[in-house]
Amino acid sequence: MLSREQWAVARAIDGARSAQDLAWTCGLALYDAIECIGRLIQAGVCVPEPAEPAEPAGHWPGGSARRYADIVRQELTMPTAE
Repeated sequence: MLSREQWAVARAIDGARSAQDLAWTCGLALYDAIECIGRLIQAGVCVPEPAEPAEPAGHWPGGSARRYADIVRQELTMPTAE
């Protein structure tokens, strides 16, 4: 049987909200929301999604560090209109 808080959290889970979002939406302390989520997972009511993998260390958005340095170098050497 679900508690009132667990039921509120279960109804608010949409796959996009974080534990903090769920706590705020349900009017719970973050710790209490996390406890509810854990109990819902244990009961099989919901299933956690794996976290997205973190970017590898040294990863530059849009390409390599060398490419980024080339772009910066070009920007710095462009003549300015005066």
